[in-house]
Amino acid sequence: MRTSELIEKNNELRQLLNPENKQFYSDFLVYMRFKTVIKDSFTVEILLLEILNDILDAQDEGTNAVQYFGKNPKQVADELLVTLSNSWQAMLYFGGIIFGCYGLYTILLMLAMPTGMIDLGQILLFIISGFIIVWFILKYLGNLVYQVKRTIKSNILRILLMILSFTMIVALGGGIGLLKTPLRFLISSQVSMGIVMIIMAALTIWYFKIGKPKMLPIYVTGMGLGILGILLRL
Repeated sequence: MRTSELIEKNNELRQLLNPENKQFYSDFLVYMRFKTVIKDSFTVEILLLEILNDILDAQDEGTNAVQYFGKNPKQVADELLVTLSNSWQAMLYFGGIIFGCYGLYTILLMLAMPTGMIDLGQILLFIISGFIIVWFILKYLGNLVYQVKRTIKSNILRILLMILSFTMIVALGGGIGLLKTPLRFLISSQVSMGIVMIIMAALTIWYFKIGKPKMLPIYVTGMGLGILGILLRL
């Protein structure tokens, strides 16, 4: 059984939970997935599915999830996380996504500029800063699951924190954009358009090959930047 099949099975069984248990398990699941981005996803999903089955068995016997796991699910999750070792494959996958997204978007933005200037130093800085930012955001969002109760005020707080995070990312990107490194060179408009078209073709093949709806924002953003670059060149 593949990881995607485990996730699909988890989604199906989760519908059998009563509202109270469903909220309990959903928080537990979100916390675990945020905290295991560099763990083996297959092992994590098997563990989550086993826990879900335990909760369902307890529910059938008239015991809710809080009674079964206790009132401190975060502690239970943290104890389980200690037993999971980091996966080099997961690290490479996570790093590849960040590297690909930030590197791709930065290159497309540079190619869209009329100057035709490519700064490899800036691209590297964008990738490094993007990796650090995404890593800390994922870690923070995981902690937020059990730190703030689900109220209207907490939802507003989450929205404000997301806006603040986005603002910081834009500000950091603007600051890096002002830097000039020695690794700069000019390319012609024809070469720029050729590179953009190659990137767009590769992005299209990649998206339709993996066929994952959650990757749609990455695909749409990349294609939008590519089209913008071509239009500006024309």
